[in-house]
This record gives sequence, C-alpha cells and structure tokens, in this order.
Amino acid sequence: MRLEYRHGELLRVTSRENDAIDNGWLCDRGRFNYKYLQNRERITRPLVKRDGAFVPVTWTEAFRVIAERFQAVAAAKGGEGFGVIGGGKLANEEAYLLSKFARLVLKTNNVDHRADGRIAASVGAYAGRQTDLSAADVILIVDADPAETAPVMDLRIRRKADRKEARIALIGSVMPHYRGRHARIQLKPGETAGVLRALAAAVGGGKPGASAADPEAVQQMAALLTGGKRVAVVWGGEGAAAGQALLELAGALKAAGRLVSVLVSGAQHNSRGAEAMGLLPGYLPGFAGVAEKRGREAVAQVWAAKQLPAETGLDTRGILQAAAEGRIEALLIAGANLMNTYPDRRLVQAALEKAFVVATDLFMNETVLLADVVLPAAALGEKSGSFTALDGTVQTFRVSKRPEGQAQPDGDILVGLAAAMGVKLSASPAQTAAEIARLVAKLEDGTVLKGAPVSLIQGAQEPEPAPAAAGQNALWLVPVDRLYAGGSTARFDSEFNHVQPRPAPC
Repeated sequence: MRLEYRHGELLRVTSRENDAIDNGWLCDRGRFNYKYLQNRERITRPLVKRDGAFVPVTWTEAFRVIAERFQAVAAAKGGEGFGVIGGGKLANEEAYLLSKFARLVLKTNNVDHRADGRIAASVGAYAGRQTDLSAADVILIVDADPAETAPVMDLRIRRKADRKEARIALIGSVMPHYRGRHARIQLKPGETAGVLRALAAAVGGGKPGASAADPEAVQQMAALLTGGKRVAVVWGGEGAAAGQALLELAGALKAAGRLVSVLVSGAQHNSRGAEAMGLLPGYLPGFAGVAEKRGREAVAQVWAAKQLPAETGLDTRGILQAAAEGRIEALLIAGANLMNTYPDRRLVQAALEKAFVVATDLFMNETVLLADVVLPAAALGEKSGSFTALDGTVQTFRVSKRPEGQAQPDGDILVGLAAAMGVKLSASPAQTAAEIARLVAKLEDGTVLKGAPVSLIQGAQEPEPAPAAAGQNALWLVPVDRLYAGGSTARFDSEFNHVQPRPAPC
C-alpha cells in the first residue's frame, strides 16, 4: 500500500500493483482505517505504574526499571520465569528480534505469536499461494469466513463462484455466502475434525466413519473434491484436532492424484512472518527445532551465542496459565492486545494481574492498562521493514514520517532494552537483515517464505474443556471474526466509524 501525506498529514491510503497478492485491491480496513496513526490518544512517552497510576518517564528510566526486574526474575527462576508474546503489528524484522531477545537475553523458549488461539498460519508442504485459488477446480472452505478475515483473498473465491469456474464446498459452524448452490456441511463447534476424517476415508475409497454429518452428504462432498484436478483449501486455523484431520484429508487427496494447497485465513496480521521468524515455543527462526541440536547450534553460531535453551517452551495458553499460577513472574507483550483477542479473557486477566508485565503498543488498550511498564511503539509508516502475506509472500515498506512523540519501532526498543541488560542484540538493521537472510530468507519484495512443518499441527493439543453446566448444548454461541470490529486500531479511528456498515433500522 501507499501512504500519501501532505504537510505531514496522512490524507489517504492507496494500493500498489501486486497482482499475485491482491490484484491491486485493498480491503476496507486497509483503505480507510488509517487515521488512528495521528490519533491524539497515541502513547507517546514511556510509562511506569507507580501506586496504581501511570507516570511518564524517560526511556533510560523505563529500561532501568525493566532491566532490574527482569534480572531479579532471571536470578530467581532463570528462563522459566519469563513469557514472551508478540502480536500482529510486528514487522518480520521485529518478530525476529523478539524471538532473539527471548532466547538470547531472557534464556527462554516460552515465546509465541498466536494471540488469538489459532494453532498455525500455514500447513507445511501444503502451504499454498493466493494464485492457487484462481487455478482451482474445487475450493473447500473449512471453519473460515474469508470475507471477514481476508477480504482481498475472498474476491478471488467470489470471482470463481460468480463465473462458475470452480465448485465451492463449505464446512463449519458459520456458512459464508457465495452466489449459486454449493455443497455445505454445517456443524456445531468441535465437530469439524470428525467430518474431515470421514471425508478423508471417503476420498480414499473407504467407508466414512461416524461423524456429525450425514454419511450421504460426506460421500457427495468427497465426490466433489475428487471431481477436479486442483483443490484449494481455505482453513480458519483453529482447533488442533481439526488441523490434524485436515492434514489427513490433504494426504488422501494427494494420494488420489489431486494437487492440493492450503491457505490459512486467520485474523492476526503477519502470522506467517511471525512463525517463520521463530515466535513459536518449539522453533527458532527458519523453523529450526529448539530440541534439535544441529539446527539450534546453527542459530547459536549466527547469534554468536555459546548455547541456547534446548527445551520446548510454553505456548500462549501455557504462558498465561503459568503466569496466573505464579510460575512465570515476568511477561513481555509486544503489540498484542490479549484481553481483546485471546478466547479465555479471564485467564489473560489473571495472568496480567499476577505477573510483572511490560507492554509495547500504540494505545492504552485493555492489555496495556494492566501492564506495569508501557513502551510507546512506532506504527506503520513510522518504521521500515517487511510484512508477510498469508500465502508467505514478503512485502517491504519504508518509513514515511517520524514516530509520534518519543515512540520507537519495536526493534529499536528491544535493542535498547537488551543493552540495558548488558547484551548486544543487534548492531544495526543491516546486521538484522543479514542474519535473517542466513537463517530464514532474504526479505525483499516477492520472496516467498516456506510454511511451518506439519509437526507444528501434529504436536498441537486441544485445551481442556470447561466443566459441563446444567442445560449445556441447548443453545450454541459461535464467536466469529468481523472485519470492522477489533480493538487494535479500528476503535481509535473516528473517521473509519463513518464507513462501517450499520444494522438497518427496524
């Protein structure tokens, strides 16, 4: 996208040509939700909470407070006393430095980017490109509503449906609407995995096992999936069991001679970049396994580190549970409003109220208000770097204006905090770029990052279900993502409110 300024004021956002990604389109959020960048409510100075109130301080003082507390936690508990969570506003380079900071400075693998409960942003060898949708004969949408989470990608699907160039199959609790008649299997939450496994069996020529769907509907959808040569799958990314079953279905389709690609339509921006940069408890940058000696030592060599922690860390839920129980004493949260995005809000609140919390962000959102130290982060347009599209394609961006007030890019914040703790994290952006090129890929326009290994999904576990209550299952409340909702930037943009759709008056 292009940010167009006049006399220092951002006037509009337009798209740049990149047909493989967006055909020159921007979604409504991308085109109209930009005035938050100049909102007077932006955090512009470091803040430290004293006697229950935030007090403005210098960067030096903020780093001193954090360093002293982090060093005390390290002395008492080592790396096990820390948890690190990054959000979708981080650029690839910032996500990389956050991963490096966790391992090199805090000595912990308790690091994750999955702030919304999803388990993966890509599906290993089946990771697809957006152009696969244009070439597909069949498009299967599983537990996803692309119109809400990936509107530009959704345009490709609608074009195929409108022109009757592909058959559309829908599985999930919420049924997105496409013109024409399409195969549909509507389910209650938690039933997706069984249906996908039944489909895999039917595609392989066997009898579909027991599932929540009618066996005849399963057979009909299996016939539809095998009726074309190219199958593109769009998955919402939620549910360990569903992800594992989707791998089985993709394998069955591949064994049947079909070309299969999978795109994950998640709500978190730059999830593909974050996972590739090592914001995962079991993987370092480039998906080197933390428990694999060869890969771990290769990363340690690039980082000039004697050794790195070798045990798989805690994921987002594990970090929050450990913090709520006092096993993790310090949390570093970069650009993630967990109180707004994570499914278990009570757990998030318990964790944030128990631990010492450092948060970087643009606004005083629900998560930041519970932090002990708040560091003002630079926004898009105030920093340079790159993001990764949901199909793994890298897109670079340049700084176009100075950050608001004393705000800094997250990468600079991490470098400064590391220095306060006696560690040289990076000498320059050029050094960071060179390290990423060695461990991951050269981050330039058009580079395609590889997908996460299938072991990321195969090893995922479902959270323990809540105890049953009287009358349970009588009604189902299904939470859904909404393009115009969210607490990250939309609510801090008063002008964006004018273009939001409103319910028709009764």
